[in-house]
Amino acid sequence: MHPSQPSGYPHQQPLVRALPPLQHVWTAQPGDTAQLARAATLNALTNRSTIRTYITIIAIAVMLAVFTPHDRATTYTVVFLVLLLVVLPFSTYQRIRRSLDSITAPGAVWGLGFDAYSIAVVTPMSTAVVGYEAFRQPHRGRGVVTLAYQTSAMGIVMPEVLCPPPAFDHLTSRIPRS
Repeated sequence: MHPSQPSGYPHQQPLVRALPPLQHVWTAQPGDTAQLARAATLNALTNRSTIRTYITIIAIAVMLAVFTPHDRATTYTVVFLVLLLVVLPFSTYQRIRRSLDSITAPGAVWGLGFDAYSIAVVTPMSTAVVGYEAFRQPHRGRGVVTLAYQTSAMGIVMPEVLCPPPAFDHLTSRIPRS
């Protein structure tokens, strides 16, 4: 049996997915890289799991400062928290910005499409055709749409204009709620 042919299970999809038709196209303009990087950074740093992590780290640092008999414990804690609250957002922004530089340079063209089984995101460096079931519910905000994978912290961040409200509603309706 050819790998692209479905097996005996009617609900299984082919192993090789065809590229769904692209319904939406976006061309990057000057300034888009910085705007997308800022939006993606804010989304990454303000999601529930990141906020829970921040709260946990801050609580532990404060407890150490209060219950450590060392004279400089409070000073060290304040320095640590300032570094955490400054360095982490800055390094996250830089990492996201570097990853976007080559695919959002002015003139870069992106495409978005879907069919009954999958979504296609085309960037200048890659084409991803992924089944809806691989994603958590999409998130829209701050000028970006984020499609996070079910099994990792990774995902696809795209400009909000590439995924207008009807496309976002379609994705929301097709992606199973977790």
